[in-house]
Amino acid sequence: MTMESIPPANNKLLQTDSAKLKDKNIKPVTKCATSDLNLDIDSKQAIDNATGLLQTIVTDKISAKIIRKIPSDEYLHLLHLLDGIISGSIDKHV
Repeated sequence: MTMESIPPANNKLLQTDSAKLKDKNIKPVTKCATSDLNLDIDSKQAIDNATGLLQTIVTDKISAKIIRKIPSDEYLHLLHLLDGIISGSIDKHV
């Protein structure tokens, strides 16, 4: 899965140079605390090139461990497969 960076949508968000993410295809563009109570987590956004959807990646600041991806990688992969099936069946009929 290929991910592409997007510009930050909020002026309060800080640019990040790099992130310690396991998936090498994800390029985070923003770094922000989600709330005053959760100062130990970061939220990063990236666009999935295969589906064109925005994916939010929530990580722990201290360990850089991924807590959650919204939508999940499995969901994005399933959408990509379904898109291939649908476009393949349309191409065969035309």
